[in-house]
Amino acid sequence: MEPTSEDLIVEEATPQQPLRLLLTPEEAAKALGISRASLYPLPMRKEVPSVRVGSLRRVPIAALQRYIDELLSASC
Repeated sequence: MEPTSEDLIVEEATPQQPLRLLLTPEEAAKALGISRASLYPLPMRKEVPSVRVGSLRRVPIAALQRYIDELLSASC
């Protein structure tokens, strides 16, 4: 079964679901409710930082939360 966006961000680790700190770009896009194509420019514009783990690109969950917080404060 495909994880839902609610499953991607876990506040507490459990034996069934360990705490994940990094998401794939696809998971990050799903968590934000946007397409993968819409997510890819965000790290280039330094709006959502990403990291490289070996040859893989990952998006920290904390970076997604900061991005959401910035969007909320800009819209108020």
